[in-house]
Amino acid sequence: MLKHKVARGAAHLGLFQLVGKVLDVVSVVVLARILVPEDFGVVALASSAMLIAAAVTELSAIDVLVQRKEIDEADVDAAFTLNILRGSLVLLAIIALALPLAWIYNDMRVAHAIMVLASVPFLNSLQSPALVHTLRQVNYGPTARIMLYGKLGGNILSITLALIWPSFWALVIGLVATSAISTVWSYRLCPYWPRIRFAGTKSILGFAGWVTASRIVFTLNQQGDRFFVGYILGKALLGQYTMGSVISSMATYALATPAMRPIFAAMSRLEGDSERMRRAYLQSQQALMLLILPIGIGLATVATEIVPLLLGNGWDMVVLAIWWLSPVIALQMMSIPVQALSMANGKPRLLTLRETIALALRLPATLIAAWGFGFLGALVARSLTGLAVIVMNLFIARSMIQVGVMRQIFGCWRSLVSAAVMAAAVVLLGQAFAAPPVFAMQILRLAGLIIAGLTLYGGVHLGFWILAGRPDGAEAFVLGMLRRRGKD
Repeated sequence: MLKHKVARGAAHLGLFQLVGKVLDVVSVVVLARILVPEDFGVVALASSAMLIAAAVTELSAIDVLVQRKEIDEADVDAAFTLNILRGSLVLLAIIALALPLAWIYNDMRVAHAIMVLASVPFLNSLQSPALVHTLRQVNYGPTARIMLYGKLGGNILSITLALIWPSFWALVIGLVATSAISTVWSYRLCPYWPRIRFAGTKSILGFAGWVTASRIVFTLNQQGDRFFVGYILGKALLGQYTMGSVISSMATYALATPAMRPIFAAMSRLEGDSERMRRAYLQSQQALMLLILPIGIGLATVATEIVPLLLGNGWDMVVLAIWWLSPVIALQMMSIPVQALSMANGKPRLLTLRETIALALRLPATLIAAWGFGFLGALVARSLTGLAVIVMNLFIARSMIQVGVMRQIFGCWRSLVSAAVMAAAVVLLGQAFAAPPVFAMQILRLAGLIIAGLTLYGGVHLGFWILAGRPDGAEAFVLGMLRRRGKD
């Protein structure tokens, strides 16, 4: 069945993504103990400028081809041509931003980092477009391996350089190496002979225009606040703010991101069948909440223990950031399938509208709060606007598939209640058993809290499902997949 194929694809990609995130965690932990928050702040400014410039010229050529019923080699060549043009334009745009930003922040390190990072989107644009054939078959193995090999090589290089030369350059060069390695491996796993072909580019641009617009606004929404936080609060606090954001989203999005392409591919095949589309949306929403919500909520409950153990001294404000950001990012899993739903229904303009409203809420609120109330104010503003955006997403889904907002929320009630019970229990256990002074015992205590919390979450969730009469939802689907896996 299609949903099982989608689940296997998501699981495959998710496993590789999870390994990649583990590599990221190891890299961040090591680098945080070698470098200082200001180094991370410099790279945060430079990488945000890179991402925004890349989003302005984003061309979702691969997504366009995945959504089509049929494609030929001419379409693949056209996608490659557009990607090359985009990468070249982004390269020039990022270099043009370097000196103005260095002048604003009175730090030439920002300009130097931006000029080198300008090569990242260009290298990404060179990746083999033949990947589209595997994506259309819901085969995400090549995509996952390309990502993993790039991360592995980039992280090893970053750590090695940091040990030899403790500077922000270790982070910058690692990012460039990640893109270069991924691009090389894309041709090894999905062979393609580069050809420039302009025929067919117009049809790709027609669909990609709205998707591009939505990603521009999305990137501004995700990255724009860093410029204000860095300007108002300084690069050291920006490093803390960025590290808190990265840790808060690292685990949740490591599992959610791989699921998006399979969900999009599956919903694209269900276009015109409103009942199956509705069922697929609700089931994917419930499954994401079931699997990912406890990670985000759990992270917030053990932030006080985990941050000092991972990052060492000098990162105290990261704990505060995780408290405010991690639960909201976890709750966003409820609204993530809206993106796949909009694209599968050929309505990418709704994504643009969504991101525009989110930007209009988040950026001014974060700016005003940071200016008036400092670091904590920026975090509170970002959290509250994040909750508002979740509700907005649920209304967008209602307009497309006629599923009420309360029905969407109620469909996830077992995950919400189970996560609340888990969080309360972990907090109480943490207070009952004080942290020992020995490092090894602190690790064991933290591991015990995590295992106890996840076990309690699973038990409560399963109990609620049984009491509800074992309805055909995310729990039944996940258990069914586990049974099939056991038989295989």
